[in-house]
Amino acid sequence: MIVSVECLSHDHLLAVKFADKSQLRTTLKWINSKSDLIYGRYLHPEHREKTREGDGVQWVDDKLLLSKPYHALGKLFYTHGEEPGRIGSCTASLLGERDTLLTAAHCVMSEEGVWNTDFFFVSPYGAEGSQVYSINCIVVPRKWGALLGAKTLEYDYAVLQLNRAAPHRPLELQSSMPRQIQVIGFSDLSYSGKHLVEIKARDYDVIDAGLFLRMKNNSMGEGSSGSPWLDTESGKVVSLSSHYHEGRKLRMEGPKLGPRLMLLVDYAHQGCSD
Repeated sequence: MIVSVECLSHDHLLAVKFADKSQLRTTLKWINSKSDLIYGRYLHPEHREKTREGDGVQWVDDKLLLSKPYHALGKLFYTHGEEPGRIGSCTASLLGERDTLLTAAHCVMSEEGVWNTDFFFVSPYGAEGSQVYSINCIVVPRKWGALLGAKTLEYDYAVLQLNRAAPHRPLELQSSMPRQIQVIGFSDLSYSGKHLVEIKARDYDVIDAGLFLRMKNNSMGEGSSGSPWLDTESGKVVSLSSHYHEGRKLRMEGPKLGPRLMLLVDYAHQGCSD
């Protein structure tokens, strides 16, 4: 277990550095051995073979997994800091640099300020030739978890530095709003969370003075946190899957991403050091 950490505070950022960077003890064999723990509640025949009919979620063809933008996607695994021994997973994507990942802040630290542990990233997850990466450091906005209610979700994003550069070209950030959004990630409700899926939609709103985006028909649900929202024309990132409202799971919201995110990318790329 990689548990030795150094917690840092830098201006408007909070970061955690993992002391053990030299050895990745977690393997794909270990992941497969834990799959029932991770996905056990979803292992039903209809989830193993196909997604639910009519929900708009589409299987990403295996032949596309190494092509843009899918090659930047992977799965982030971790152990819950508040529930030791409980394994979780989110979606993450290369952004800005070949060694920096974008995901949701709640995937790395709870709103109560408890860091998760034992992180590793697998890309392309579910495909032949997958690579496993350990994590050197993680940075989140300082305001994540420090505010209450919906306001804190404005800061629900995090950047992680991989232990080595990935071979694939990272995604880029875009500030302008697209005509159509493409969400790519993993959904525990589709194919048991073991294969990359996507959904495209023109039906989205910009809310709360431009701080959030809301999709009204996003049924990806659990496991899709951190999934990038892309402009289908440019392939650039405008938001990510942050949360849905209980009882209204088709309504997914994400923070509007902008220049302040790139400050985190730069900091993580430097190993979370000045």
